[in-house]
Amino acid sequence: MRQLIFGALLTLALSGTAQTTSRETAATKYDCGANLYFRYEESQGTSAARSKLLTQAAGCLEESYKLQPHAQTAYLLSIVYAHLRKKEKAAEYAQSALDGKPKLEPQFLEGARKILSWAKTVKEPNGTVIAVGADTPPVVTVPKNSIDASADQKPPP
Repeated sequence: MRQLIFGALLTLALSGTAQTTSRETAATKYDCGANLYFRYEESQGTSAARSKLLTQAAGCLEESYKLQPHAQTAYLLSIVYAHLRKKEKAAEYAQSALDGKPKLEPQFLEGARKILSWAKTVKEPNGTVIAVGADTPPVVTVPKNSIDASADQKPPP
């Protein structure tokens, strides 16, 4: 009986450590993606080099979002995908940011809505997709702070 109780306690302790570690890793990946995005904003390099920074930023942010779905991560992903001109992904993450937890900070709500509006497309009866919004993504407020790795959130099911 003692072994069973000890085993159960050990399992609980380890799962709590794993959850904390994944949250910390998510925050680290978020910071990686945000830093790459800011390097993109400041870059005066070729469009290929700038595009590579965005692609790398998207990779880090995707990993962060898989570890800990967070509205701010989804919002920054929508911005990155908008700059990559990937309207479908930008819209998907903008909607996730608006619907996500913790609630998106008020100063970013307008930006997520702008990205959703920019990314709208219309599907013709013949299957052709027509972009409704302008080609250039909207100018939005970009988060400067990291996500909170200690936020009390339920892990994804």
